[in-house]
Amino acid sequence: MLLFATSLIGAAVLSAFQSKLRVVYLGPFADDDDEDVWTAEEGLDRLFSQARIRAASYEDPFVVVFDGGGEVVGAAVVGITGSGWNESSGEMRFSIVVAPGAQRQGVARELVRLIKDHFVSEGQDLLEAHHEWEGMELVAWVVNPHMAELLEQEGFSSDGGDWSEAEPHMRWGG
Repeated sequence: MLLFATSLIGAAVLSAFQSKLRVVYLGPFADDDDEDVWTAEEGLDRLFSQARIRAASYEDPFVVVFDGGGEVVGAAVVGITGSGWNESSGEMRFSIVVAPGAQRQGVARELVRLIKDHFVSEGQDLLEAHHEWEGMELVAWVVNPHMAELLEQEGFSSDGGDWSEAEPHMRWGG
């Protein structure tokens, strides 16, 4: 019974934390009227730098998550690689960083879901307009075993069966 009560308390704390999160889109998805876009971009750069993760040359800032106190607690970059926009194959890759104090609280999951939603909606629009998205795949290069577990729960699978540092790519089965 104590374990169940602890789980309920933990879920309530997590839910309260998540209810205070605010999402700010960047780049071409940014709301030009949102005053926090510059703060979000600076926070994204700071988070990636602190995590010693450098976005690939083809990845651009996509979305940032603020906590209730206005601190950037998570960020994602996305980019197209492979054959590109005008071909029928390629990959939309993404990288996610979550601040140490906000890890294991649903921030990364929210970022993954935002990316998946974007991939589906953007892909559908491009398919209908130009048939340019048909062969595209959503792929993450995963360096954190906790992120591999989360991505598996969100429908991703590793290229080589089980995720490992030797097989770091995970694809979404959408």
